[in-house]
Amino acid sequence: MKIKTQNVKFGDCNLILSGEQSLLIDCGSLNRDDSGKLSSAKFAYSQIEEYIKNKKIKNLMISHFDKDHFNGILQISDDYKFENTYLPYSIINNSVIYTHSIATLLAIAPTGSWGFKLSKQIVELFEKLIKISKKITFLKRNDIVNFDSKKIRILWPDVKCIDKFIDISNKGYSTNRDNMLPIVYELGLNVTIENFCESFNRFINNISETNNSLQIEDNIFSSMKDYFEKLIQDGETFKHTHFFEENQKIIKSFYYEKYHDLIKCMNAISLICDCEECFVFLGDAPPEIINFIKSDFEKSYKIVKIQHHATSRYYTKATPIGEKYIISNGGYSNRKIDERFFNHNLTL
Repeated sequence: MKIKTQNVKFGDCNLILSGEQSLLIDCGSLNRDDSGKLSSAKFAYSQIEEYIKNKKIKNLMISHFDKDHFNGILQISDDYKFENTYLPYSIINNSVIYTHSIATLLAIAPTGSWGFKLSKQIVELFEKLIKISKKITFLKRNDIVNFDSKKIRILWPDVKCIDKFIDISNKGYSTNRDNMLPIVYELGLNVTIENFCESFNRFINNISETNNSLQIEDNIFSSMKDYFEKLIQDGETFKHTHFFEENQKIIKSFYYEKYHDLIKCMNAISLICDCEECFVFLGDAPPEIINFIKSDFEKSYKIVKIQHHATSRYYTKATPIGEKYIISNGGYSNRKIDERFFNHNLTL
């Protein structure tokens, strides 16, 4: 088994090869383009372009839905076909736990903001995936992915207890922002938001139930697309109202916190998987989750993909020990690698 880490700087992109099997885990890049020639999405795609052109990647796994893990995938040609696409399971009581957050950000956040861009890209990612995937599977704890002669274990997310790590009550709103909701809803955005949420949840549930993108009902997909476009349009109208202009400070605080809620949610559903003593990939799982499942890890691995770029807030002594480590960090001054990881029996 070989693991090839692609140089996407601040982002994740790893290709696992074993026998006739190949698995791409994530394809996302740094947040900015230092070259001045390629966008970050095209930069990430350029690292797998030759593999794609030669049809050498058969399977895709996206650890979670943040752009530094998937933006390069948006550049893959629609006529490419992965045999299997694996995604983190995030459906509780038929609702996708991040739907309301992305709907609110699409409606409230300025089009140039990170919150709006990420929310839009998540929807666009699913549109892309149903075009380039023969089969889409949402993975959760205790699932097994057969890979050549080996088995990849899924250790997280665990939908039975994920609510311990994600605030999904009140659709993700904290009490200090509830006073904003009635004002926004009075402007009519609540109808558009709820319609999109319902259609998007049906869309994702349909994929999950069929396990096959080719069986997605056309009316479900077209409904989601229609409400997605209407949500952006109504949001754009809202952003040109006097209310938006006069209350930019409170609105900015509102969507800024919603964006960080979304990021925390996405990190908490990160796929964590391992394959015997060969490797373990930790996505961007927060330390609370690593601590929670630490007894499931092997004693050591040949390769450990460190969670969340080895930044300080994600350090935990429960991070598995490995002979070698993958740390996806472009060296940004505000995203320094925590020195404690270097005292974690690391061999870099």
